[in-house]
This record gives sequence, structure tokens and C-alpha cells, in this order.
Amino acid sequence: MDVVKIMSSGGVTTAGTDLLACQFCDDDVRLLIDEAHAAGLPVTVHAHGLPAVKQAIEAGVDGIEHCACLTPSASAPARGSSA
Repeated sequence: MDVVKIMSSGGVTTAGTDLLACQFCDDDVRLLIDEAHAAGLPVTVHAHGLPAVKQAIEAGVDGIEHCACLTPSASAPARGSSA
């Protein structure tokens, strides 16, 4: 099955990324999802932080991977651990 995957937030094992920050603006995520759906493709989003999870849901994503729903007050996983 073909699928489009968007890296919507930073990754746990990628040094220097912000796990809480959205990597795209709302309009860009919506455009990516709309275009993929128009081509008959489902979209999944890599999202650790709660802001990226919320953004993906509001844009109409089909699935979320690594949905940790991290917030500033929640402990982020240690670098190198699996989430």
C-alpha cells in the first residue's frame, strides 16, 4: 500500500530537533493532506509533541505514528530510547 508520511515534529533520536515544535505551518499540512487525498493516498504523520498531533488531526490526517502527545510539562524520552 502506498502512503504519504509527514515528519510533523522532531524525532527522539534526531539530535537538535524540538519534539514539541510543529515542523510545518497549518496551511502546509492541510495542503499536503488534501493533495495526497486527491491522489487517493492516505496520510500518516510522525508527531511526538501534542501541538503536532493536534495540527494533524485538525488537518484531516489518516493516522499518527509515535503519538506521544508530549507537552512542556511532560518528560521527553531520553535521546536514543524508543518512544
